[in-house]
Amino acid sequence: GNRFNSFPKMSMHMQQQIRQNAMEMQEYFKELQKWEKEQTEKDKKLKKAAIAAQTAPKPLPPIRGTAKVQVAVSKAPSREAAPNASGSQSGTTPATMSAAVPDNAANSSAAPQVPAQPRTQQMEFDETKAKGNKAFQGGKYEHAIDMYSQCLEMDLCRANNETASILLSNRAIAYIKVGKFTKAEADCTESIALNSTYVKSWLRRGAARRDLKKFREALADFEMVQKLSPDDQTVQDEINRTHRIRDKLRESALKSLRDVNRVPTKPRRVINIQETDGRVKPQVSDDSSDEPPLPSSSVAAAKPIVELQTAHTKIQNFTAGSEVESNQATKAPVESSSIAAAVKVVSARSITPTVPTVPPKTFYELQRIWSSFKGDLSLCAKYLKVIPPESFARLFREDLEPDMLSSILAACDTILSRSEPRLTLEVFTNLMSVRRFDVAVQFLESKDKTAIRSTLNELQQAQVLSSDQLEALQRSYRV
Repeated sequence: GNRFNSFPKMSMHMQQQIRQNAMEMQEYFKELQKWEKEQTEKDKKLKKAAIAAQTAPKPLPPIRGTAKVQVAVSKAPSREAAPNASGSQSGTTPATMSAAVPDNAANSSAAPQVPAQPRTQQMEFDETKAKGNKAFQGGKYEHAIDMYSQCLEMDLCRANNETASILLSNRAIAYIKVGKFTKAEADCTESIALNSTYVKSWLRRGAARRDLKKFREALADFEMVQKLSPDDQTVQDEINRTHRIRDKLRESALKSLRDVNRVPTKPRRVINIQETDGRVKPQVSDDSSDEPPLPSSSVAAAKPIVELQTAHTKIQNFTAGSEVESNQATKAPVESSSIAAAVKVVSARSITPTVPTVPPKTFYELQRIWSSFKGDLSLCAKYLKVIPPESFARLFREDLEPDMLSSILAACDTILSRSEPRLTLEVFTNLMSVRRFDVAVQFLESKDKTAIRSTLNELQQAQVLSSDQLEALQRSYRV
């Protein structure tokens, strides 16, 4: 009976539990509808922001690694398990369910804003380089050097060899403008090490070396420009200018050397002959000039000339009507023309250089002896006989100059081609093996080309030259 009496109580308890569950379900659905409505409004705002972003000008993207944009994604509340049949609740209440919903204030804003664009290193580099170019164009070379130096210190420039090579070359031309040729040469050398195909670095280093009087190195740089850029016509003007400056300085140096070595001439003393008791006695006039005495070497060299001139003067005075004793009259008179000829011979012997019998060991020795001949083709021809032609490549290396080549060709044409045709052919053939032969041939004058043609004709008549050799020589000497 007790079991049946407890049924009404259990029934009422279950009804209360069902009613409470229904209320919880209603609260859950209300929260779900509210969340769906909030998400719909948020989607509308995001769509509007996206349309506005498409129509507005796009800002530059931030630097990689400096800004992070995080978008929070909210999740729908999950339905909790229903209470068990025994009436125990799961512990989820409307209050706890509402706390589990994402905060609308944190995610109700529009699309995340892009941070302000910072100043990048590329922008700073471009701006500094532009300032340097503008300063150079305005003639402010020192300021341009400072700007280029700042660019070279930036990491962006150090990481790019091509950019660094260009900036070094730009700073080098600015150094040239202010007269700092050594620094310009160093910058160009570093630029070439980074990029050996950059033509301007070779051209500017050649200009810097020319101003440093390094003519051989400057011409080598200009020749490299011709190889890298065969169509560039300005490099030939630079080569011609370098030759003109070098020749002018060489002539000035030789002139200064001649002025230093020139011995001041002292006025000749007049010797009067006075007859006393039938004898000839020379009387020297009083020489009280204030000029300094001649050096002992000059006096020794002039002694035979003075003696011959004294004898010449005595005979002139003797033949002019002087009476001498009969035993002196029997002596054979010396003609004045013979004395004059002897004076010339002694003078010539005192200044004529001797031709060495040993070949030169270095180009400096060859150039020193060759310049002492002073254009005497006979001496040049004799010296060419001493030098083995096969040693030309070792002696000249890169020092063959157009003026020396011209004098060699003239000596061959005037003397050697007739007396030594085979030696002349060997000289012509071995000159072609010298490194700077092609460059030196370009600067030969018309008279040199005429001498070459004349020499080749002599060799052909002497039958020491074949037709193939003739064509090869004509092609190499450009005649």
